[in-house]
Parts: sequence; C-alpha cells; structure tokens
Amino acid sequence: MGTPAVRRPLLTRRLDSGTERTVDQPPPRLRSSSHERPQAASPTGNASPTSEARPQLQSLFVIAEPFTRAPELAAIVRPGVLWWDGATVIERDPRLDPVLAEAERKVRLHPPEESVSVRTMYKRVGLDPTKTRPSNEALLRRVRKEQPLPRVNSLVDVINWCSVELQLPYGLYDRRHIRGRVTLRLGRDGEEYGGIRKDTVHVDGRIALVDDAGPFGNPTSDSARTMVTTATTAAMVVVYAPVDIDCARLRGVLDTTAARIADIAGGTETKRFVCT
Repeated sequence: MGTPAVRRPLLTRRLDSGTERTVDQPPPRLRSSSHERPQAASPTGNASPTSEARPQLQSLFVIAEPFTRAPELAAIVRPGVLWWDGATVIERDPRLDPVLAEAERKVRLHPPEESVSVRTMYKRVGLDPTKTRPSNEALLRRVRKEQPLPRVNSLVDVINWCSVELQLPYGLYDRRHIRGRVTLRLGRDGEEYGGIRKDTVHVDGRIALVDDAGPFGNPTSDSARTMVTTATTAAMVVVYAPVDIDCARLRGVLDTTAARIADIAGGTETKRFVCT
C-alpha cells in the first residue's frame, strides 16, 4: 500500500494594496461527453499524486506574472484575473456548437439590458460607451441582430460565451508574449498598439493593460501581440469588472469562466487575482 496523499492547504495572500491572491484552488469542472482531460487537483483542494502535482507547482511559481491595478483606477475598475496553464486550443471545437447556439437563443428570447455599470465605468474615464463600445455590449448587439457569436478558436469562443452571458468585458492574452509586470492603468499620451482587427488601437486616457513592452489590451479590443492562437498553451484571462461588482460576484464569474475553460480547453488554473 502506497503512502496516502498529503492534503495541500489552499494559499490566500492579502497584500498591502488591498488585493487578494488565491492560488491552488481550481473550480469544479463541467462534465464533457468527450475529450476528458485529467486535473492536477480536485475541487476540494486534495492533492493529486506527487507526480501530477509537481508540474502544477512548478508552473505556479515560475511563470506567474505579477498584476497591479494603478491607484487612479481603484474607484473605477475591479479586475478579476485567471492564470491558466496546459490549455489545448483548436480552431473550432464542435462541442461548442450547441452550447453557443443555446446561449444565442436565450439572449434573443430574453435580451439582457446593456450593463449600466460597465457603461458608467467607461463614462468615468471620459469615454462615450455608445461610440467606443465595451466588448460585452458589442457581442450582445451582434446576437440581437440575429448574427451568431464570432468563432475564432476554442479558447476565444469560450471567453465570448462568458462575456455575452455574464455581460462583462473580458480580455484574453497569450502569456508567452507578455513581458514582465502587468499593470492596469489609464493609457498615456501617444500610447497605442496594433489591434487584432484594426491597424492601430489608441489607448490615451483609456483603461489599459500595460507590460514592460507597452500597452496590449483594453475592455474594447486587444492587441495582435498577445492574441491567443492555436499555438497558445498558457493564457491570462482578465475580467474588466466595474468597481460596483462586488468581490463575491466576481469570484463567481471567475469560477464559471474557469470551469468552462477546463471543460473545453483542458489545463489548470494556477493562480487568480481579485481586487477588493
């Protein structure tokens, strides 16, 4: 008989800035009819066999990028962040076809209102949300016009599903192309980046994600530099939640998002960040 697995405690750190980081606490997975993938840890936090736990711990402490919200946005944005390792991204996952069709049907049958709090978040930094639309509202308007959700790849499709149902703007980034520390702050004069569907995205005065190489994301559109492709295995998901979304609800949003990613793309949540 082998040695019993050791129960590994959850680790929660509260920082001086008032942020909270919780690690090694992956949410429950949804059941899938196929393509089942093993998890590194159970939802209760019980340790898996040592041979499975070691890669998760290694990725946790070697690859994790620090994340900071600038004081200027403390009363405006409450970001929620997931770090993900070991994803398998494909061009189109047929398991998403009925799921997305049902999500579209529900939105058309019972259209949610545009998120007033997200619009207020834009207005508080001087943006007109009817001209520069948050990504969640752009998806909602598309579905209301009887158009399907865009299909990009399996991981992007999961994030769009979450965004349109939960009515919060998301950002999704390939961690291989993030350089150093990540800060959520207001864009500065002249800051811009190459967009995914447009030549240049200007972020002067806008809510923006910035690393050591410059800005790379915002709640409306993200950069080509850090976009997720079928080569992506490690990702960072950012929920740009307004500050009036409380921590409990935001944690629930992250739980739902993580469960859907695990079910479709596999892999493991290695860390999360929720601003208080």
